[in-house]
Amino acid sequence: MANIDLIQRFIKIYSSAQVAIDSNNKDTAEQKYQELLDLYNIIKNSDLDYNHKKIAYTQIQKVYNGIKGIDTRTSINRYVFAIAVFVILISFAVFAKPSFFGLTVLEEGLYGNQAPYWNSEQKNFEFQDQLTLNLNEYFADPEGDELTFLTKHQKGLKIALSGNQITVQNDGARGEIPLELIASDGKRMTKETVILTSK
Repeated sequence: MANIDLIQRFIKIYSSAQVAIDSNNKDTAEQKYQELLDLYNIIKNSDLDYNHKKIAYTQIQKVYNGIKGIDTRTSINRYVFAIAVFVILISFAVFAKPSFFGLTVLEEGLYGNQAPYWNSEQKNFEFQDQLTLNLNEYFADPEGDELTFLTKHQKGLKIALSGNQITVQNDGARGEIPLELIASDGKRMTKETVILTSK
């Protein structure tokens, strides 16, 4: 094998190993590491310059350390993900049933606070490829509180929610699709289901 081919092959395998490490794909990364070791043994015994051999050895060490780091990153990511899920569930539970957490005052309305409400007669929207709505035009709050909005994933749609603006793109939907919208004033929330009709 020519020296230039050795270098090119080493770079290709090294790049594949790094992609696997970045993706936390330990099995593939270990496989590529073994391929690098086999190739390094050929490089070590070749007539390549010493500096090339030294660089190859350094890159193999980087891959080895990267593989060792996969387990650490994965366990941390799982831990962070579990905490995030727990916090989200608690948040929704507080909104849905505050008395369960000793927050009965929220159910009655904090200091007379009333929940937001749907402020439009329109609940059906036709769209072809994309639909954008300003949710402040459809929800209102009796006290004039600033509203935040949430929605749920819906099969057949790609949904992007930024502030008060929701953008829905057709991703294979046909006919009538229900979409649940949630408005919160920070104390109470309201759910409203609208119907999107794909033309």
